[in-house]
Amino acid sequence: MYEYQPGRKGVYPKQFLEGFHGKLQCDGYQGYNQVADVLLLCCSAHARRKFYEALPAEKKKTIKLLDINSEEAIREPEIPQEDLEKYIPAEIGVAYFNKLFYLERKFKDLEPEERKNKRTEQEVPVWENFFTWLDTLAPIGGSKLEKAVNYAQNHKDTLR
Repeated sequence: MYEYQPGRKGVYPKQFLEGFHGKLQCDGYQGYNQVADVLLLCCSAHARRKFYEALPAEKKKTIKLLDINSEEAIREPEIPQEDLEKYIPAEIGVAYFNKLFYLERKFKDLEPEERKNKRTEQEVPVWENFFTWLDTLAPIGGSKLEKAVNYAQNHKDTLR
């Protein structure tokens, strides 16, 4: 759902979503914090895109960004655990998100309770490892990687 507003004040989503209760999937726009009685869910595609944008052009050509509804399936992504010097951090960040999208694709046709259980069992460890890894980074100030890292860290709770 989309509604245009002439500015970025938090009052706009607050007014538009008045009376709505439940889960609200959104980007990192702080105005959504003014909406009462919702559980904010940050979009993983937004977070993954920030890491993708931090990749050099030649790396972008080798990485596919597929989601759970893409016609083309991806093989299970490997998240580098050893010889990390062979990878740039943005590449590892994309790998974490691709792993999560891969798992979601596997779970999308399951009944809700079974999907929840699979997410808890298989996705929670990926999120935990991702945020542990993220804490080891010290990106250059003002870099695209720093923006990706800050975005993920600032939205840790709503991403998970």
